[in-house]
Amino acid sequence: MAYMSQEKKAAIAAKLKEVVPKGWKYSLRVRNRSTIIMTIASAPVDLLAEAKRVTAKRMAGMEEYLRRDNSNITSFDVNVYHPHFSFDVSLPVIQTIIATLNDGNHNRSIIQADYFDVGWYTSLYVGTWEKPFKVA
Repeated sequence: MAYMSQEKKAAIAAKLKEVVPKGWKYSLRVRNRSTIIMTIASAPVDLLAEAKRVTAKRMAGMEEYLRRDNSNITSFDVNVYHPHFSFDVSLPVIQTIIATLNDGNHNRSIIQADYFDVGWYTSLYVGTWEKPFKVA
């Protein structure tokens, strides 16, 4: 059963201080005692512009499937299983952050049997809807 405690969060926070580049501002929180959430509030690199560029390149030729104009997006959720869908230049940093969030975690899930066994879930956000991401 997925479980994330404040003690585990504190241990992960200490490891993140060593991994996250200088100038990046972020916060950690625990949701429903099962998920650790990292929200990147600001960074010296424009993660939103990079994500828009990489997504547009990946979705080239599929404009008819895109239902909305993404020019005014101020935050987004990173796919922690496929961060390369959103990043290319910042990908090594994002992958290191995701690996640190999952340090000590296990995943013995059998999806075909509808059996899920993880130590805890992870979420990574770039900004939130109420506090947009800012380039420092």
